[in-house]
Amino acid sequence: MSTATPIHTGRHLLSLILYRRWTFLVTALLSLTFFVIPFSQGLLIKAVFDYLTHHRQISAGFWEILALMVAIAAVALSVGFG
Repeated sequence: MSTATPIHTGRHLLSLILYRRWTFLVTALLSLTFFVIPFSQGLLIKAVFDYLTHHRQISAGFWEILALMVAIAAVALSVGFG
């Protein structure tokens, strides 16, 4: 029977970060911008549509929304964005 020593994940993660601080910071900053930019674009588009519709909710049912999603997907595939 072998006695295994426990792995301290936080300690190992910290040692990896401290090994190459600048590489970690640059990578973290670039990753953050990679995920934040599309999110901010989505918020901007939401604000535009909220302004255009005066914050009214869509009154369509399930099948109308499903048909709209299928139509958008078909257009995206036919144009080559899918």
